[in-house]
Amino acid sequence: MASEQALAWSGLPVVTIRPTVCYNQEMDIKARFPNFYGMCGCYFHQDWDMDDPTAEAVVRRYMRDADPQEVQRVAVEIDDFLRIEMTEEERRAILDKFGCEYYPPGDGLSYSEWLRQVHDLLTSKR
Repeated sequence: MASEQALAWSGLPVVTIRPTVCYNQEMDIKARFPNFYGMCGCYFHQDWDMDDPTAEAVVRRYMRDADPQEVQRVAVEIDDFLRIEMTEEERRAILDKFGCEYYPPGDGLSYSEWLRQVHDLLTSKR
């Protein structure tokens, strides 16, 4: 502060540089749901339907591949995600950011309905 006063008295312009805070919502949402994000990108990628015939089959393959604790974490994160008040379009946009290429309306489901089904499947007995 004293150096600013000295510059001001000298007639030189005083420029104060303050760091700006950049809020990156996309990174925040991925960090909040890391396991759900990982499942979406790794299992519901652009060619998911070449790996499995249905979205349910994709989830079942994930359940076989992942350890039970990870499956549990994804289920908890999906439940937390569903508790956030947002529109279906907002849910779609987030799932797009997660790399999820599955389109629930093509199977007659909203994004919320599909996620509830995924949650229920993940929490069922293997």
